[in-house]
Amino acid sequence: MAVIPIDAAGEYLLGNGLYSGHQLQCAIHCAHSVARAYEIADIAKGGGGSVDWIDIDDAQKEAVDAMGPPAMRQVIAEAREFNDFAPTRSEAACVQDAASLLTAEENAQACAEGWSLFTHFGECVEIRLERIDSPEEGDGVLPDDAAARLRVWSRATPLHLKVIDILKASSPAEHARIEAYVHDREAGDAHA
Repeated sequence: MAVIPIDAAGEYLLGNGLYSGHQLQCAIHCAHSVARAYEIADIAKGGGGSVDWIDIDDAQKEAVDAMGPPAMRQVIAEAREFNDFAPTRSEAACVQDAASLLTAEENAQACAEGWSLFTHFGECVEIRLERIDSPEEGDGVLPDDAAARLRVWSRATPLHLKVIDILKASSPAEHARIEAYVHDREAGDAHA
């Protein structure tokens, strides 16, 4: 069996589509997460017969990263149409793939540090800065999302400054949460 490593910054032809290595890695993680969740839920294996949303949340994040912006716009449009939901103008402007806001090199650098930007689909669609929950070989490992926030906010590299600007412009609620967290943490450290 030939082993072909997937470089996160590389590009790969699959069918008629060109995918980044990062997208392929996310697709593999997504497939693993979904398969694992359903195997755990399998009644024949002692499961309860269903999967809780929380059990496939990581798979959803990975699927969004794997799909890429054009495919996700189509998926979102289909879901909204199925649910007879008309988005507000501000929501429509907010829907975009977070990973596409960074270049392949920037995404690879972020992964090496253990964090990335993710599109979060909740009451409002927004971009969030989070740690990578299932790091690949070569990815950095952070203990939690708070560590990712501190890393990006406290370093003044061009990438970190770009991410802060992206959040400020495209996801003001996330920007405000991170800013408040970091300032609270700094104030606590100053009093210690």
